[in-house]
Amino acid sequence: ADDVIRYIAASRELSRSYSVKVALAKTPKTPQATALKLLTLLRQAELKGIAKSKNVSSAVANQAKRMLLRKTGGK
Repeated sequence: ADDVIRYIAASRELSRSYSVKVALAKTPKTPQATALKLLTLLRQAELKGIAKSKNVSSAVANQAKRMLLRKTGGK
């Protein structure tokens, strides 16, 4: 399963879709470095969901929280 996630994340054709990017970022088995890169491509609503998610690593959730604070100006 880990190999499949890496393959999808590395494939431009497969990861072109926004919903695939969101799904990869939310999947706990996605390598942390890949998930962190994907966060920069996500909209605020998805970042909120990832920041509150218990399924992602704490590093990914914390980065999503930091990005939200930057985007909303700390509101």
